[in-house]
Amino acid sequence: MLNEYDEEIMNLLKIKQEIEELKTNITNTKEYFRKEEEKLKKKVENIDILIENSYFILTKLGEQFEKETELSKEDKKEVLFFTSIQITRQFILECIFKNNLFSLKNENYRIAHDDSDMKKRLKIEKENSSFYKISKDSNITSNKYRTVKDILLSPSIPYDAARNSKNFNENLGGGHYHRAKTLGHDPILGWIFGVFNILTGTITLSNLNTYQVDMNGLTFEKQVSTFGIFDDGIRSIIEDPRRLVAAVFMQSLHLKSDINTKAGLPIPILTLFENFGTKIYKSYDWICLKRDLSIIGIQYIFAKIIDFILVCYREIKYQNIKIDRNIYQAKTQKIILFSNSLSSTSNIVKVLLTKKYYSLDIGGILNTLINFFVILNKLSNLKLEYMFDNFEKLVKGEIEEWQIKI
Repeated sequence: MLNEYDEEIMNLLKIKQEIEELKTNITNTKEYFRKEEEKLKKKVENIDILIENSYFILTKLGEQFEKETELSKEDKKEVLFFTSIQITRQFILECIFKNNLFSLKNENYRIAHDDSDMKKRLKIEKENSSFYKISKDSNITSNKYRTVKDILLSPSIPYDAARNSKNFNENLGGGHYHRAKTLGHDPILGWIFGVFNILTGTITLSNLNTYQVDMNGLTFEKQVSTFGIFDDGIRSIIEDPRRLVAAVFMQSLHLKSDINTKAGLPIPILTLFENFGTKIYKSYDWICLKRDLSIIGIQYIFAKIIDFILVCYREIKYQNIKIDRNIYQAKTQKIILFSNSLSSTSNIVKVLLTKKYYSLDIGGILNTLINFFVILNKLSNLKLEYMFDNFEKLVKGEIEEWQIKI
């Protein structure tokens, strides 16, 4: 009996001990969760403080970006190096093109408007055209509109007319400057007005007055509606679509015959400004403008190539440098901008001092101006990206630390 009793007592004591251990564990667990809750609250408070002070923090990050993107001595050496390359480019291109930029029309290097070789060459080109061969014998007739045959076989273009113009109070400069006063001779507008003038046998002047032309003597006959020639032209095309092809073909040949002559062709669109356009045309024409645009284009392309080489060099160099990529890219953009600005400024100063306007690096200056706006936008985006990336890392760092501790 005693043994059974002792055994029962022992079991009860054991149960009591287990209960005490359980109470202790519960107490410890409560304390653990209390501490963790306090830590969590603290972390949340820290994040709240971070968010509340986000403007201040982002401002500081912005200031930090500006400080870290300041060019070092090494960066400034690169600015000077690439500035010297741009200046060398300017010098080389100036030597290649010499005095061509902005030079005026030189009739000594142009052919006469009635040059026999030119006329013979264009006649062969015209007669060898498959369209001409197929269409010159067209049998489609019209009582109102010029036929394909009329357009192709006519020895003249209606907007070359000049006779009798004074009777309509139109001054074509004695015929010598009529190309600046007729929209058909405009290298751009001519593809509209010239084509419809050919279709309808008319001439449209820079003041937008339009006249019917007697094709036998290239004489002004009567004034007609400018809008009316488009209506008549479209009706003629509907009657025979080949007339449009024929008119475009003859427009192309006529511009080609005029462009290299002593008189040349006027600058596009300026034909709409009668007096100003004529004044410019007397000394500077379409060939001059095309030449200058080509030079400016080459200047721009080579300036852009040097910028590309700079970027490639910096990208290769980045492989061995440990620095935030946004910071490094921002420095690269600043080096491009500063080297462009220095080279363009030096060129402008040189031109102003020497008065050699043909030395002006318009393509390089254009590249600088474009880069100014593009790079400022890139720098702004890089700065914002740097600020928000670092702010995000700051917030994520707090959250990740809390997650790891749990």
